[in-house]
Amino acid sequence: GRELSSGGCRTVSPETGSHHAIRDHTSTKRIHPMSKRIGMGKVGTERPSIARPVNAHYRTLKRRLDTSVSCLLLPIALPVIALCWILVKLTSRGPGFYVQERLGQHGRRFRIYKIRTMYLDSERYGICWCRPGDPRITPVGRILRSTHLDELPQLWNILRGEMSLVGPRPERPEI
Repeated sequence: GRELSSGGCRTVSPETGSHHAIRDHTSTKRIHPMSKRIGMGKVGTERPSIARPVNAHYRTLKRRLDTSVSCLLLPIALPVIALCWILVKLTSRGPGFYVQERLGQHGRRFRIYKIRTMYLDSERYGICWCRPGDPRITPVGRILRSTHLDELPQLWNILRGEMSLVGPRPERPEI
């Protein structure tokens, strides 16, 4: 078990009941073992055996939450995605979906799915960031972007484990 002392976090051995403190890699100050996960410092000179299972447990829990939420939202989102797709197809030429290669965790490449919000072939002169009032965005695309409805197909990427609901934005390999 664990107990928090005034000097930081102490771990209590279940067998003996003895206490030992977890210390920072670079200093002698005591810190809470969860601080590494939330970016407040490094955990112990000698990594406690408890640090890795907590991290693995966190990743497993996060993945289960991502899967559960995407499974619940995807059936509700499908009619909205279909309506958005139809609007895009009726108002501009080209496909309704936009598929793009992105870099995921550890540099793993995957294909991200979105509703297309720009005119077809809008990057023919090269890749550039979208800017306010960008003429490449369709009128329907402006609405979809402002409401974030163009990102609903990414629930499929979350369900497949390529993305997470919470985390850094996967960037394009070119950027």
